[in-house]
Amino acid sequence: MDKYLEILNLFIGNIIAYAFLKVMYDFIVIIIRKIILYLVHYLVYCIRHKINKCRANKEQ
Repeated sequence: MDKYLEILNLFIGNIIAYAFLKVMYDFIVIIIRKIILYLVHYLVYCIRHKINKCRANKEQ
């Protein structure tokens, strides 16, 4: 009987560990995705700002 309880305990522990790791992985992926999107938006903003600045200098 102890053998079955030990196997059941390991099985439940593995399920809990998998669920925890899956949640942490998804959280990390979401945070990294947000950081990358923010950096891309900032890069596009900087490029547009420099282009508009160059256009304004050419018109003068």
